[in-house]
Amino acid sequence: MSEDDKAKTISEQVIEKTADLVARATDADRAFVERLKKSGPTGTVETLTPVHCALILADNSHNRRFSNSQFDMLMGILVRGEWKRTHQGMAFYDTGKLMDAQHRCGASVMTGIALSPIMVSGGYAENDNDAIDSGAKRTAADAAKLAGVENAQMKCAIVEAWMKYEHFVRYGKSITFTNHQVKVKAVEHSKALDNAVATADDVLKSCGVAPMTKKEIASRAFEMECGGWSPIFIKTLLTLVNSGTADYEGAPTVYLSEAYDKDRSEKSRFKLTGLQRQAMWHKVAGLYFNKQKVAKNAVVWKLGNPIPPMTPPHEHQQAAE
Repeated sequence: MSEDDKAKTISEQVIEKTADLVARATDADRAFVERLKKSGPTGTVETLTPVHCALILADNSHNRRFSNSQFDMLMGILVRGEWKRTHQGMAFYDTGKLMDAQHRCGASVMTGIALSPIMVSGGYAENDNDAIDSGAKRTAADAAKLAGVENAQMKCAIVEAWMKYEHFVRYGKSITFTNHQVKVKAVEHSKALDNAVATADDVLKSCGVAPMTKKEIASRAFEMECGGWSPIFIKTLLTLVNSGTADYEGAPTVYLSEAYDKDRSEKSRFKLTGLQRQAMWHKVAGLYFNKQKVAKNAVVWKLGNPIPPMTPPHEHQQAAE
């Protein structure tokens, strides 16, 4: 299914549910929405039910098409109970048409969960819309830094890579996490993240020109620690791969190092995606733990193959506990 087809399907589902809710709307619901459309610029804090959101969307033919990623993210926020009121609420033009909050309304309609609380304001001119979201967007690192996380940008990148891979292992598809979700994990795993960054520094000091960046080394160290691998095993594997060496004949560490080196070259046929680099690493971890002698192509991983887990073999996991 193409992205256009997916977007059309989402739009059709929202339109169908919107029509159903609009048919159930009471006179009080309609009067409430009409009042919202005439909101002043100072704004009020409101609770909008799915019916209210449906009435607003029913008069929203001029707005943007739905974005799959934005829509999925907002639905997840509502379902997980992570909704928060912010200064950037729902807005209406002076004509009564919706200016901002289309995806939030659609998420409410699809989940059956109210937008509560939400700031609502109105009276905007239609040529004001080019100022919406034109500045720099806030990131998970911004939120984590405000929560007291040091080196927040790197730590949030590490955490997000781990969360996305874990989700891919479980469900076989990618996902976009919210700033809140990433921040919470960065705060929760603060000590492990500090350990991972320290490990990356140590590994880079002991190697020459490493095929992995500091962030990638720290990411793999963090993922393995969370998976239950021992610190000694983690550091040994990272050092072998980044120095391009092996401690037994036919070890996968040399081949993975070569693959990463080729990936950093300008030869496009050797290019790897971020997911490939991540999956190949965890595949090699299992091979190396079992001291398997392998050929070069044994370290390769392609989309569609089973996703290598971030956890060690059962016997080692027991020893690590």
